[in-house]
Amino acid sequence: MSSARSSSFAVSAVIVLIHLTFALAWAAPHPQPPQNDTTDQRKTDWLQVVANWLEYVHDPTKDNASLVLGSIPVCPPACSTESKERALAMRAVWRFAPILQKQVLQGKAYAVELAFRLSNFSDADLSEQLYDMLGDIILKQPRLFMAKLQQCRCPNTSVDFYLRGSSSPLRSSEQSKEWRRRAEALRKVKDASLIPLRDECVKVLTSPEEE
Repeated sequence: MSSARSSSFAVSAVIVLIHLTFALAWAAPHPQPPQNDTTDQRKTDWLQVVANWLEYVHDPTKDNASLVLGSIPVCPPACSTESKERALAMRAVWRFAPILQKQVLQGKAYAVELAFRLSNFSDADLSEQLYDMLGDIILKQPRLFMAKLQQCRCPNTSVDFYLRGSSSPLRSSEQSKEWRRRAEALRKVKDASLIPLRDECVKVLTSPEEE
């Protein structure tokens, strides 16, 4: 049975890589003449990101998570021509996101960091999955959540979605109770370096309900 699952995964992985190879080649911008620009022009190799991601989902270890983390920047560059390539790569990530979710919910620090980092590049369905799985660990792992949020958060990024997941901003009674429970869990985090971010998060979770 294990051999059959491994074989099935290998076939899926090869299919994903073939599709991404052609799609990324098509999406890549045409070479441009050199510009007098001293900013960092290094590009992310999104095909390599996908290859590393497939290694991780096949064997979700800390070392394989580090491969993925090492192949993507912490935050997207302010100006990027890689949006198409990135979107295609994130589609491959979305396909196997439940494997990451299992690791996150088990409280594995490397998986939580990976989920936060991927959320900086994701959109649509993948973003919702990542926000929800990260929000779900607040009650059991508030310090881990805070530490990785502080480590991976991009400048000027709202904490709202990380705290509440993809649920509607119009709170139901049950949602309000859950937000209060999460706020109480975060208040238990006493690390001096995390207190400013903790207080910001608690303020979001305890803000008045929208009319």
